[in-house]
Amino acid sequence: MAQAMGIPVPVVLAVVFGIGAGMAAASGVLFGPLGGVTQTMGSDFTLRAFIVVVVGGMGNLGGSILAAIFLSLIEAYASLVVSPAQAVIASFVVLILVQLFRPTGLFVPTPK
Repeated sequence: MAQAMGIPVPVVLAVVFGIGAGMAAASGVLFGPLGGVTQTMGSDFTLRAFIVVVVGGMGNLGGSILAAIFLSLIEAYASLVVSPAQAVIASFVVLILVQLFRPTGLFVPTPK
């Protein structure tokens, strides 16, 4: 619709991407001296996101959201029994069980 009105859509997309990338770069430059930057920053979040996507089902956004809620509750309840550092193991146990019994993920519909 915007293209029909004469707005150059590819140019607008490129400009918006450039602005977003510039803001991300500026925030990284400003945050670096305050908090310190290491090569392993974010690996914990990346690993949890990987587990959520695999458990929820690849390509299923709703399944990933439900899996994130499910896994966070599992970890919260596990942290009541063991230390919170060891409660992460519960997510790995769920991941292994899902891979054994339902390799496509929990929330992917089964083909008929």
